[in-house]
Amino acid sequence: MVQSTHQSRTSSLRWIHGMQSWISHFNRWIQASSPQLGLFLVRRTELGIWASRKIESLRFRRDRTLHIQIEQMKDGRDGLGATKWLLRQVTPQGIYSILAVILLVLLPAHFQSHGPFQAWQSFISSFNLGIYITLLITIAQASAAVLALFFTAMSIVASTTFLKVKPAVRNLIVQDKFNRRYIRLLSHTAMTSILGVALTGFDVPPSTIFIAYMLLLSGLCLLGFIPIGSQIFRLFDPAALAPMPIQTFVQQIQTMTRGGRLWLDPSFQVYACNRANEQVLILEDLVLEVTRDDYPRNDAILSLAQAVVHVAKAHAIVKTSIPSTSRWFPQKAEFQRFQSMNSSSTSIALETGTMPTSAPVADHQQIETRCISMLMKCLSTLVERNALDDVATLLLDYGYLVEAFSRVYENTSAQGLLDEMISRTTQVLSQAEPLQEPKKHLQLADLLGFAAIAPILHPAQELAHNTDDLIEGTVDDLLSLDRRRIYKVAHPRQVLRVLEDFASRLQFEFEVEGELRTQPRHVRRVVALAYADVIKAQIAQIPTNIDRGLVQPIAFLVQSKAPLWASILVIRGLEACEKGMIQVHTLKDVYANLKSISEPNGADPESRGDEALKTIEISHSKLIHIWAEVVPGLCSSAIGEEDLPDVLGIARANIGDELVKALDEKDKKSFSKLFPAYLLASEAIKAELLRRIDPRNSNYRNSVVMDLQLDLMTLSGLALIYSDIDKSGCWDSAHILWDKLIENSPDPSAFVQDQFHCIDNPTMVPMFSPSSMQRLKWERTLREGLVRRGIESEEIFGFNPRTSRGPRTIPPLIDAMGFHLGNPYQEPFEVFGALYLAKQEAAKGLSLPYKVESLLRELNLGEGE
Repeated sequence: MVQSTHQSRTSSLRWIHGMQSWISHFNRWIQASSPQLGLFLVRRTELGIWASRKIESLRFRRDRTLHIQIEQMKDGRDGLGATKWLLRQVTPQGIYSILAVILLVLLPAHFQSHGPFQAWQSFISSFNLGIYITLLITIAQASAAVLALFFTAMSIVASTTFLKVKPAVRNLIVQDKFNRRYIRLLSHTAMTSILGVALTGFDVPPSTIFIAYMLLLSGLCLLGFIPIGSQIFRLFDPAALAPMPIQTFVQQIQTMTRGGRLWLDPSFQVYACNRANEQVLILEDLVLEVTRDDYPRNDAILSLAQAVVHVAKAHAIVKTSIPSTSRWFPQKAEFQRFQSMNSSSTSIALETGTMPTSAPVADHQQIETRCISMLMKCLSTLVERNALDDVATLLLDYGYLVEAFSRVYENTSAQGLLDEMISRTTQVLSQAEPLQEPKKHLQLADLLGFAAIAPILHPAQELAHNTDDLIEGTVDDLLSLDRRRIYKVAHPRQVLRVLEDFASRLQFEFEVEGELRTQPRHVRRVVALAYADVIKAQIAQIPTNIDRGLVQPIAFLVQSKAPLWASILVIRGLEACEKGMIQVHTLKDVYANLKSISEPNGADPESRGDEALKTIEISHSKLIHIWAEVVPGLCSSAIGEEDLPDVLGIARANIGDELVKALDEKDKKSFSKLFPAYLLASEAIKAELLRRIDPRNSNYRNSVVMDLQLDLMTLSGLALIYSDIDKSGCWDSAHILWDKLIENSPDPSAFVQDQFHCIDNPTMVPMFSPSSMQRLKWERTLREGLVRRGIESEEIFGFNPRTSRGPRTIPPLIDAMGFHLGNPYQEPFEVFGALYLAKQEAAKGLSLPYKVESLLRELNLGEGE
């Protein structure tokens, strides 16, 4: 009691003291010259501090109450929004149920007393009311139970197989066409049954038609539970979900073409782009799901990769019908460089330290880039699992995709996909053992070469095909002022931009002038010039594609000590060079025709086709030289395997052609590098054929060996002939190798005798064998080379070149060989026998072939004269 009294007195005194202090500070505030200073002094009193705390507490409570009310209002708005969304989702099903009840219950009950329905009254309303209600309740309960079971089954699928994926992928389970239809049917059955029961409370008589309809629906739902339920097991495979996003993607891209109703509406273009990107994102999630380390099934990867190929191919084909400025293509910042000269952009960047904002440009490769990333993910996973058969399947599909890209002028996408394929496939081939599953690795190399040819061949074919008709049709489309007609034919994107700009100009001209004043010939020139620029770029691109897609991977495989796989790619590379030359010649003619249209009185058109042809020839020679480098490796790896292709024989034949070319071009360096490889390949093939051919079949065995020896001696004879004409010294390297070959033989005399036997009996070799036909080709090259060297064609191709004994313009060796109608009397291998073999120490005491003696006599006669 005493303590409480003391506390009350203390608080009273403190309050009185506070009031005195506050009054004192208040008087100072009044006397102060600054009101702010006086207010500050008042707030420093105890009463001011207490009042400030109370005010802050009241303010906090007010703000907290206001925040709670705002949160409750937000929750209410969210709930109202959710209710609206739910109503939008269930309204169609509710409408169907209400319509069913109106048509099958209310209308019969309303019209059953009218004349036309009186005869059906007993039938419509004859159903027992109790049984009617019981059946409807039972149907509603059974439908709800089946619906719950079905959702449970789908939840199991989503919670096991698709536990780690995004919700958009799990939603595909419900969006499956079978599941979606079955769920809607169950919901409709349950809702309609409940409405039917509810109407009986309003004294609506039972309807036999309605109960029959409900029994039909309930029977369909119950009997369909097993087959529809079994379809759910299919959804355990992620690849089974791919058709749904693909279908949506294709639908969205079709709306952006000239057949779409809102294809030029920017807002709709953005909407379609977003929808398509969502589907691609779902495919990316599915790819990540099937390529996980704990997902062991390769067939799912194959199926999903083929689905992605379908998406990329469909987009590349349809994309040519979409305007270049469409918002379907995402916008990205354009890459800019600093200009070395003085410019405003450079000055701003140096002064402010920031680059000017670049104008956004359309990214036409965005979908293809994402698809390529998914495809490479699938390929890398199969490579890591060493599933070579599945890798070959994917490479074949990817090769067809590269071809599809090339046919619609998507060179960037085609080359991008090809580069990724080369990177991964060459890595596999470089690490493979030569004799470990060689057929599978050969297949991989061949499929890679098949894909590499597509960007070289197909764009040029499409550009050269019916170009005149295409230009005329495009001119008519532009003059019709119908923008949709521009996109009915696939044009390169560069040409399409020109056509779109020119169409806008023509439309503006028509709106201002009231008529088109532009002449058709001017439109034709613009279109022809646009295509000419594309063709010129394609001509320049062909050598680049050959080097990038074939020469560089082959060089990498050679460095990795993989000669067998490199040889397969070399064969494809030589094929690409031949086809590339054909396409360049074709495009040169097309380019000249287009330039004559666009510039009828201009200078001669220059397509740089000759430069491209020279570059391709260099690549061709480079491939042959690379092949010659791996001949020793081929002799050790390819020889002896009967089930492998004869890459060494093909290499030998191509090296032989390159040797003749080197002789004709006086290229001693190339001849010196290639001839040892040709000699080594000939000896290896000879030994292998002798091992394989049955000794009892002596005639066939001898003819095959003689064919090989005649090839080698023909090349050596050509080296002697060209060295005598050009003084190039090519024979020197061949001379050294032949000397070593004779010295290292067990019996040099027998070796030389075998060569003489081949020279003396050339008819034992089949006339139309591949080697015989190749030797004829070499002789034709010799004749053409002699004419280019200034030797008159009449003396070479005349009927009787020896009738005139006047001054001669041909070398003695060529004169001694004797030509009749372009064909030499003395073959090059006979020249080799006369000028080299007959002069060897091992040839002493041996009888020379008749043709060799005849040639020696002619040479001695010429020297005597």
